[in-house]
Amino acid sequence: MANSERKFETFTTELDGVMTEFKVTEPNLAQQREAMKVRNRTFYDAVNSGAFLKAQLDDILRERNLWNDAKQAEYAVLEKKISDSKDRLDRGNFKLSEAKELALNMSQWRSELMEMKMVESQLANETAEGQADNASFNYLVSTCVVYNTNDKMDQPVFRGLDDYLNRSTSELALKAARCLAALTYGVRTDIEKELPENEFLLEYGFVNDDLRLIDKNGKLINIDGEPVDDDGFVVKEEEKVERKPFLDDDGNEVVKSKMVDEEIVEEVVEEVTEEVTEEVIEEAVDGE
Repeated sequence: MANSERKFETFTTELDGVMTEFKVTEPNLAQQREAMKVRNRTFYDAVNSGAFLKAQLDDILRERNLWNDAKQAEYAVLEKKISDSKDRLDRGNFKLSEAKELALNMSQWRSELMEMKMVESQLANETAEGQADNASFNYLVSTCVVYNTNDKMDQPVFRGLDDYLNRSTSELALKAARCLAALTYGVRTDIEKELPENEFLLEYGFVNDDLRLIDKNGKLINIDGEPVDDDGFVVKEEEKVERKPFLDDDGNEVVKSKMVDEEIVEEVVEEVTEEVTEEVIEEAVDGE
């Protein structure tokens, strides 16, 4: 496939204080071959160093009491709740307020599923296959990201795999990795918006584009409907305190005297004087 036909994604982020555009290109055949070499070497080293295989993952989780039949049953219940709720949302014909509550429950159940599988996901990365896949992907990110600016068009951003790994927590590296995942694995950055509960919440204006709860005026709120700031903290209205009269030295209320501002008086006097003067002049002229 010619370079011009390869798929790519672009993104913009700050680099050395300047907003810069970058391009992540779909790996070519040579890059894929080198990535496979990196994967094979990493897999070999991982196995020789005692890493376990994915086939052993379930047994290891149970041996460490991180997973059991009870948790498996709980996981299955949550999956069925989400599936049944999706079907109900698809059918409709019930109160919108109930549908909103159902969608929010689905979101909560899905979070619980992810939390239950978090330990398994972490251990999966430690398997020989997981380490090999990560090394292969990291290599591809290090070589598939180029500048998309006139002065450095198509020049590599990273000097190699080590350079990428040293900068892997930077905004540049994180955005590049997300773009490459979208290209190579079909992992979309907006995949959460396509979940059935979020599609519903977006369609009926219960959440904003960032999937955060909002009221009918588009203001951020929490699950209890209370207004919150960008960080999710409840915004409390300032209480209006009625000022009581001040007291003099004898403890009597001080009545604020209505004093006339001298400057205002002077302005009024000047205006009246000017009007009178103009009137006198006009009468004098008319008299002549």
